[in-house]
Amino acid sequence: MRDVDHTCYTIKTAGAEGFLNILPVYLDHILFPTITQQGFLTEVHHINGKANDAGVVYCEMQSRQNTQYDRMTLEMQRGLYPAPCGYSYETGGLVEELRKLDVDTVRKFHRDFYTGSNLSIFVSGNISHEELLKALIPVSDKIIKKQLPERKKRPFVDDPPVPTFAKTMDKEILFPDEDETIGGVMIAWQGPSINDFEELHILEVLLLYLTDSAVAPLNLKFVEVQPCLATDVDFAINEHLITSHMVFFNNVPTEKLSKIKPKFFEVLKEIVEKKDFDMDRLGILIERRRLSLMDYVEMSPSSAFAHICIEEFLYGASDGSHLAKSFTYAKDLEKMKTYTKDFWLSKMKEYMQDRPYLSIRGKPSAKYAVDLNLDETKRVEKQAAEIGKEKLAKLDEELEEAMNYNDRKIPQGVLDAVPVPKGEIQLAEIETARIPCSTPNEQSEFQKQMDERLGGRSLPFVTQFSRIPSNFVELALYIDTRDLMYDERELLELYLRSFFTLPVKLTSTTKVEGYEEIVRQLNRLSVSHGSSCGLSNGGSFSIGSFEELVVFSIKFEPHKYNDVVNLLTDLISNSVFDVARLRVVGGKLLNSIPEIRREPIRVALHYLRDALIGTESNFAALDPFQQERFLSELLAEDGESDVEDIKQSLEDLREKLLSPQRMRATIVGDIDKIEDPFKVLIERYKPNSVPPNPIRLTREFLTNLGVNPTSVGQTSHSKVIALGSTESSYVISAAKGPYPYSNKDIVPLLLVSEYLQAMEGPFWKQIRGEGLAYNFSIDIDAACGLLFFTISRSTNCSKAFLKAKDIVADLASCQKEFDRHMLESARGSLVYQLVAREGTPKKAAMLSWINQEFRGVGKNHTKEMVEKAQTIKQKELLDVLKRYLVPLFNPETCVLVSVAAPSLAEGIRETFEKDLGFYIPEVQQVGMDEGFEGEESE
Repeated sequence: MRDVDHTCYTIKTAGAEGFLNILPVYLDHILFPTITQQGFLTEVHHINGKANDAGVVYCEMQSRQNTQYDRMTLEMQRGLYPAPCGYSYETGGLVEELRKLDVDTVRKFHRDFYTGSNLSIFVSGNISHEELLKALIPVSDKIIKKQLPERKKRPFVDDPPVPTFAKTMDKEILFPDEDETIGGVMIAWQGPSINDFEELHILEVLLLYLTDSAVAPLNLKFVEVQPCLATDVDFAINEHLITSHMVFFNNVPTEKLSKIKPKFFEVLKEIVEKKDFDMDRLGILIERRRLSLMDYVEMSPSSAFAHICIEEFLYGASDGSHLAKSFTYAKDLEKMKTYTKDFWLSKMKEYMQDRPYLSIRGKPSAKYAVDLNLDETKRVEKQAAEIGKEKLAKLDEELEEAMNYNDRKIPQGVLDAVPVPKGEIQLAEIETARIPCSTPNEQSEFQKQMDERLGGRSLPFVTQFSRIPSNFVELALYIDTRDLMYDERELLELYLRSFFTLPVKLTSTTKVEGYEEIVRQLNRLSVSHGSSCGLSNGGSFSIGSFEELVVFSIKFEPHKYNDVVNLLTDLISNSVFDVARLRVVGGKLLNSIPEIRREPIRVALHYLRDALIGTESNFAALDPFQQERFLSELLAEDGESDVEDIKQSLEDLREKLLSPQRMRATIVGDIDKIEDPFKVLIERYKPNSVPPNPIRLTREFLTNLGVNPTSVGQTSHSKVIALGSTESSYVISAAKGPYPYSNKDIVPLLLVSEYLQAMEGPFWKQIRGEGLAYNFSIDIDAACGLLFFTISRSTNCSKAFLKAKDIVADLASCQKEFDRHMLESARGSLVYQLVAREGTPKKAAMLSWINQEFRGVGKNHTKEMVEKAQTIKQKELLDVLKRYLVPLFNPETCVLVSVAAPSLAEGIRETFEKDLGFYIPEVQQVGMDEGFEGEESE
């Protein structure tokens, strides 16, 4: 992980033995790398024989340097921390600077900063301290022997003071996009010192108060209005020596950009002058923040502690006295509960209202998109002319020599010197009980206990209880959407995004409470809550695996169980589809679509799914480009009658979804702390004796093309799309994959995929190594029986695709053999990835449920996959390579979509058509023909 003030190198293993074996080798690579000219050419920057710039780092920066967020963030850094302050720079390196960079500059930077005195090692996990220190002895001895120079000054801490931002500034920056309707606004200030812990905690709580939910002051004024001024308001605190904090208004209509800043300060002024600061809500927020910290430590213990230790290493006192103070957030939150309204208002004035600020408006520009592409074309043409054909040919030779040098064989003894761990992998043991029990002859002790507590009663739907050590309980309700019509599915996004912010008729009072009160109750009762289509994080238009499901989840303390179930049930059963609220939520969704249209991968997935998945699926109905039409009609000025119709349609949809046989639930946590986990469920839901509907996998929704992918013939199944918001190129290819989840080919295919993609593996060396692309991935989707290959952030994705095809073909034809050490490394990496899926008790509990209930495999499926991965032979790898991966690059057996900068698109199309045999007659623009012609499922 690279940041403006440090670089963090991370290594994770599935056990202590492997970690101790690899740690000294890993540290040696960091402190004593070779940094060769050949490595610089492939990893950082080179010019190829056609005068095009490439390199791994160059690919990364070319893909993001001119995106909205990057341009606005860099402008903020330069404004608040002007050069020569180190915080003013782009850590990835601007492409114009990368073109000037040389290997000697990199070597000097490494020599100056990669020293023992400027290094901190953070280790977390179940490991012997004695063995850890023993493993570090060779590293410390080498540091002493090599006499690495001691840094006399700590970066930033001992540098000249960070300049004070003393004068308010207002700026507008352009970013490339053909759609000029939506931009963004950022307002930023310098804040307290990084070591003023209590002030930083106060500032974070204050920013949370302003932005954290639908009833926060900024959301009420900018987001929860019609027409909306922004789809959401976020904040961030940059943890530098002198911190900075910013408020970001996302997806602002372009014509409203200039109105955001004055309105923001009007809102602050009104709060301060009227003393309109809700202390009750603040108390709820502080308590929720305390619980969120506890939850973070449970869910991501390593990250929670590593973050604090890194900041202390960078900026803490040399004697370590700041470390203990870094862990005072929970105590500070308790103190904050005693502070007065006047205190909080004074802090709002101090950190925002009275402090010089930097305001940045990010404005989309179609002309800027065109100019960027024209300028890049001219620059490359000029570069070719200046270098000349003879020297360009020599540059190509140098690149080829560099790749050969980097690809030379590592001496066998070096690889054999690192022992392979022999310890057994320990997976988490999870206690689960399914009501009703699906395996009555194999009941666990916990199952017997829960059956006894149930006492002969019947639950309204299948529920799995998982007992894990935790301060919290998480309840998730899964509702099957089978048999819904397309126009009903089309409503799901609006329903899900409005779910937690609608008025509700509460059963306890029979009174309709406004959405503000409902949000307040949710914040009081829960640590977190969410709604999604499929198993995803629940972002707008984000559909996860098992897309046939609608999921509602809520995490809370055990003693709040009955209240939470009652509120969640009221939200599902008794919400009021208020027309004004529906228009607000619809407006936010509609304004978020232009941002999605800027993301090359999202665009590629739109066209690919449109080709492969039929119109009966949630993927089709909730596609953002399809939803744009529906939402535009909803929000039309003359569309009041349409909204009323949709209100009735939502009520009809809810009635369908409320059938108990559509429902399943999971309850994960310390179940013993809940007095009676069954009673409230039985009271609030209709009795039901019908077993739940089996979950339909995406395979059932595939089109004819999805069942038999192909890109030959007279129909343009594959596409190249020109997108003005990117300067890079991307491609996703789809072919037949293993189906269903129990398919015996999945683990061998995972292993051969890991072999190809591993660090210093074939793709790494020959795709990244040639500087053709920054990212690549092979992904199995066993729910639909498709295999995907993705190349992203590429200077020329068609060349990278061709290279990947050759690598796979050489292995399949045995022209290249599997490297023994690389294969064992891939095997270890795969085992780690499988084990990491169950890295916490919560993850293990949820995976157990998903495996049994949705994937149709046993609760020990992960263990079986780990065992299988350790015994796979090369013959099996060759078999799956030929049957699955070779077709992924063959136009007769795959479909692909490429999205590229306009200046690259035609060249990419020609390569795919002429060199690879794909029928792609023309480059298309986003929206042209509305993707593929949608089909019903086969």
